Amino acid sequence: MISVPYRFFSLNPGQPEAKQIRQWLQIWRQNIRDEHLMVARLSLFLALLAPASPGAARDYDAAFDNLSNISDRRGNYISVSNRTAGNSSQVRLSSLNRYGNTNWYIDHADGSTERATSFYIDGSGAIVVAGVRLAQGINYVWLMKYSGSGQFFWESADAMAGCAAFDVVSTQNGGAWVAASCIDGQSSLVRLLHYHSAGYLLWAQNSAEGGRSYVRNLNVDFMNRVSMTIEIDNGYGARSARTMVYDANGGRLAIY
Repeated sequence: MISVPYRFFSLNPGQPEAKQIRQWLQIWRQNIRDEHLMVARLSLFLALLAPASPGAARDYDAAFDNLSNISDRRGNYISVSNRTAGNSSQVRLSSLNRYGNTNWYIDHADGSTERATSFYIDGSGAIVVAGVRLAQGINYVWLMKYSGSGQFFWESADAMAGCAAFDVVSTQNGGAWVAASCIDGQSSLVRLLHYHSAGYLLWAQNSAEGGRSYVRNLNVDFMNRVSMTIEIDNGYGARSARTMVYDANGGRLAIY
């Protein structure tokens, strides 16, 4: 059974009954949305990290199809979608103008099973896509970068097994920060990775905060410091949030 924190409501004799009923309905709808969102997130996490038979192609369509569109500085909409056909998979990047017409699209298919979970447009208009690569039944953090006109720059896969990227942001110099959730046997941890603008890994930091940890948010400030917010499931419905702040060299500055 999955439990989420609920907002509680009780009648107030000092308010009109109709107003109290409207407030109760608003709180009830929010509780339902929270429950559905939590179930979707947990289902996605388990679908990406559960083990698979070696060589088998995982059907990710239930977890992801199209990611949300992002607008670039020119007013175009960038779309990233996951596509499968039998045992093959590809990630499509599309650019549409403000009228919905296609400027260009690219199907990234290199023979590996890869799925995008998040993407970011940096200051130059380049598109950084993060997700997961499946190799011999094992998940790895996967990252690739394209120019704003659809030119391929690079792609990279992390060496740590059992991880999937869930958020990505770009650095000021064209690199990237990636936040991932990992499962190793019965243990759960989060992994923060810092990539150079050329696509190679500069450093990575793992953090085991107890319970099952889920990446919720990733932000970078003007001093190139990154903050990663995670949600920790301690079991029996007990949940907590934690934010960790790192500098560009991987030093932890704060945790709260």
